[in-house]
Amino acid sequence: MKTVSKKIVEKELSETLKAVGFAFSGGTATYEIDNDFLGWMGFNMGNHPEFIRLNVSVGVHCIPVMMAFARGFGIKYRKGGAATYSVPLNSIVTERYEYVISDEINLAEVINKLVQTLVFEAKPFMEHVASYSYLENKIFSLIHQYGGNPELYALVLQHSGKSSQFESFAKSWLEECKLEQVDEWEKFIFSVGK
Repeated sequence: MKTVSKKIVEKELSETLKAVGFAFSGGTATYEIDNDFLGWMGFNMGNHPEFIRLNVSVGVHCIPVMMAFARGFGIKYRKGGAATYSVPLNSIVTERYEYVISDEINLAEVINKLVQTLVFEAKPFMEHVASYSYLENKIFSLIHQYGGNPELYALVLQHSGKSSQFESFAKSWLEECKLEQVDEWEKFIFSVGK
């Protein structure tokens, strides 16, 4: 039986992340890489009867792209609220580890192990992917997969100064859109093209 709550885990995680320079809020942590990019970490806490499992994703939040994305969909922008691109932490580390907390005894140990992994393995990864060219290649390869995001790809092109490629992609994607998606795509492209 677990003897630790999700709230206690979040508090310990927040304090430990802040001690190493990461801002933590609403299940995500960020740090500034440069004027355009934040390192981004997302924490999904599985609250099981016997334990709490932390599933962590790491990547980047590209500020200009995500601001335009929010504007394009008419939603409020929250700096660092969502990743522009992310992968599961265990896909980039040298040693896979299950971040499972069952009591206050192993709480600090698990959180410290996680934060060390974030600092020494995830941070270099995030800084490596913090470029428009990296995002362009990765996001384009995901477009035709479930959850692919042509809007993000178009915005990466636009904000990396590739306006002719942005316009070309916007037109070609319009041709691929299903009838019910045409108006939505045109509205999105118009609102971000201002």
